Amino acid sequence: MTKRQTQAPANEPEAAGFEPLDLHEIYMAQAFGDFSAGVRLGAFDARRLAQRLRGIEAISAVLLACGDDNRLRISARMLSGLADAVHALALEAIDVLDRADLEGKLEAGGGED
Repeated sequence: MTKRQTQAPANEPEAAGFEPLDLHEIYMAQAFGDFSAGVRLGAFDARRLAQRLRGIEAISAVLLACGDDNRLRISARMLSGLADAVHALALEAIDVLDRADLEGKLEAGGGED
């Protein structure tokens, strides 16, 4: 191979010294986090988590209704807003779980990672 064939084009991330984004690797790291077996939720956190999950469920129902059979039509701006809302609710739900996990580790004497 010639030098020209082995080099990445100038506009590719590899040319600037960046590694390509591996979405699968990110998903695997987040999906199978290191929750300890002792994660417990208090009533307040359980209610917060349930609220967030119910919100995600409701928004998902609206988005599914906008699917292929077009039972419901919404604007692109509304669609974007619903997607943002699902993202925010999911982040808040994850935060509840992460904080409960950290509290469980601190109680067990494990501390932070």
